[in-house]
Amino acid sequence: MAKKRICWLVLILIGIKITLLTTSIRIMAYTPSATAQQTDMKADFSLLFWTIGIVGGCIAITLTYVSWRKYKGEEKKRKQQDNIID
Repeated sequence: MAKKRICWLVLILIGIKITLLTTSIRIMAYTPSATAQQTDMKADFSLLFWTIGIVGGCIAITLTYVSWRKYKGEEKKRKQQDNIID
């Protein structure tokens, strides 16, 4: 039983080591010029607008769907109550 645990532990450690070796990221120092910084800022703002648009669109679609379902449910409930009264 202890040998199984040791084997599993060794295999897990080897897997972690392989993962760390294959997914390492090299960071290089770079100082961009002023024009490159302005271009990056424009790109950053366009990404921000896309993100706001996508998230806002998803929220709007969800709220529209929920409102429609609520309206249909209330309409169905109202029809059932009308049938009970008759």
